[in-house]
This record gives sequence, C-alpha cells and structure tokens, in this order.
Amino acid sequence: MRLKYWIIEEEKEALKKATEALEHAIEIIMPADMAGDLKTKIKEGLDRGDRYVPASICLRTDAAGYTELSGRLEAQELAILMGQHYYPVVSGPAKRHGAMIPPALESGDAMMATWPSPEATREARQQACEAALDTIGAVAESKRAHRHT
Repeated sequence: MRLKYWIIEEEKEALKKATEALEHAIEIIMPADMAGDLKTKIKEGLDRGDRYVPASICLRTDAAGYTELSGRLEAQELAILMGQHYYPVVSGPAKRHGAMIPPALESGDAMMATWPSPEATREARQQACEAALDTIGAVAESKRAHRHT
C-alpha cells in the first residue's frame, strides 16, 4: 500500500510541474485576459478529472543559415540585420492576418505567430494558411530585392 501511495504522489508532482510549464507557455503566447481564462478552465478541468484542450493555431519560422551568420557578424550587427530585414518580412503577413506575436516569440532566428481561440475555427485556420502563403511570397520577394547586396 505504501508503494502505491508513493507512486500517486510522484504522479501528482509530475502533473503539477507539467501544469506550471503549460501555464508559463500560455502567459508567453496569449494576451493576459485570454491566458487567465484558459488557465482557469484548465485548472477547473483538472479538478474535475477531465482535460480542457484549447485551440491555438501556430505559424513558426526559422532563418536558414542563421548559425553561420551569427558566427560572422558582431551581435549588434546581427540584431540590426534581423530587426530591419528578417522580422518585418516574416511577421508582417501574420500580423496582417490577425496573428499575435509576443516579443518573446520573435527573437534570434525564429518567429512564432499564434491565432489563439477557444476553439479551432475555419476562419482562424484560413488566416494562418493565408499568412503562411504570404510569408513565403514575402521571403521570396525579399531575396529577389537583396540578391546583389
């Protein structure tokens, strides 16, 4: 009986840690009011023994060749390059299609845009797809424009 109790306590601790990590992630990618509502729903669901699964559509980018580039440029030069050329190109389409991009998710060589909602809607999926297609076009245009620079 003692072993069973120990296993249950260990599972509770693991669930608590996972819940804390999820709450932290939610705070980073969602507006405060939506994050608060979601955390409340998750906690209520855990208290009842069920699971609440929110819908959030994500679009993530990653700059090819960033590691090699970061080895050649000074940190300030790299930050200026990314801030003036990379982030506007990859985040602009997502923002125009209604995405949220918290500053913490637009750093280094990556950007993650989210369309959080209580449920996955056709409109949110369409916005994300259109943003992805527009991002591909914007990157291609940027490459053409800067081919000889």
